[in-house]
Amino acid sequence: MKWSDYKLLYKKHLKEEKKKKFLSFIGEVKDKRIVEILRGKLVNSFVEGEAKRVDLICEEEAAYLDDISDKVGITSIGVEKGLRSFPPYSFDYAVCLGTINFWFTDKHIEIVHDLLDRNGEFIFDSIDFKPSLVPLVEIYQLEDKSYLEAKWLAGETIYHIQVCEGMPPNIDTYPWISSEGFLEVLNKYFKVEIYKDESGKIYKCMKK
Repeated sequence: MKWSDYKLLYKKHLKEEKKKKFLSFIGEVKDKRIVEILRGKLVNSFVEGEAKRVDLICEEEAAYLDDISDKVGITSIGVEKGLRSFPPYSFDYAVCLGTINFWFTDKHIEIVHDLLDRNGEFIFDSIDFKPSLVPLVEIYQLEDKSYLEAKWLAGETIYHIQVCEGMPPNIDTYPWISSEGFLEVLNKYFKVEIYKDESGKIYKCMKK
């Protein structure tokens, strides 16, 4: 999928206000070393904030890469291989906006912990409600386009269908993870603070 198509299809979920709120939990990035894991929604902001180093770990042939600053180091070999490609203490911050459920495992979080320097922080957001077994369907209009979005739970897997008028639908699947599930893993490696917002929770994790 081209980045222009991705931005149109997921327009509702790429609001600038949400990104700004997330960035407020990071604060000053000048002279910091930062890695974003999946999607690359934040890396350009870190470049603009004069971070010392900005890296992105993502999947191969990710559609959004053509919109990323050439000052960002891109490692597009998948999450686990990407995480393992950096030595310990490489970063001051690791961040993930909107995609934590796709890659969150104890093994991956241990690697993130090791990649962070002393006093490093891992910050991510997550949905705060367990979807229903019955599909929740939302139909809405954004500018001149009609959208349909459906989300439901089957077993412990979330199914999310996104449709935009004139485009083929996109279907994502990812595991449901409760706050308790996150904390069971995170508390091994981090001191965790949780903040609620209108769309879910933001986890601010300080390296132990």
